[in-house]
Amino acid sequence: MRSILVILIFTITASVSANEMNKERFEKRKAKVVEMAEKRIKDLQTLKSCVSKAKERDALKKCQETHREKVMSEMKSRKEMRKERKEKRHNKSEN
Repeated sequence: MRSILVILIFTITASVSANEMNKERFEKRKAKVVEMAEKRIKDLQTLKSCVSKAKERDALKKCQETHREKVMSEMKSRKEMRKERKEKRHNKSEN
């Protein structure tokens, strides 16, 4: 009877701490998503401003190219970060 009670208490304690960890991870992820959304909005506002000021086709094209280069650079950076995280997880699982 006593061992069942100990197991029950341990299970409840473990699930509560796991739930707290999930909340922390959720809040961290949520903050990151908001940060990225704000960055994208800022970049799009910059593009919109540039396009609005363009007086000729070449200026418009330059705005689009600049924006595209920035977006592609950020995509490459995120891809590298994902690759590093994947390698880190893989290395952890080997140990």
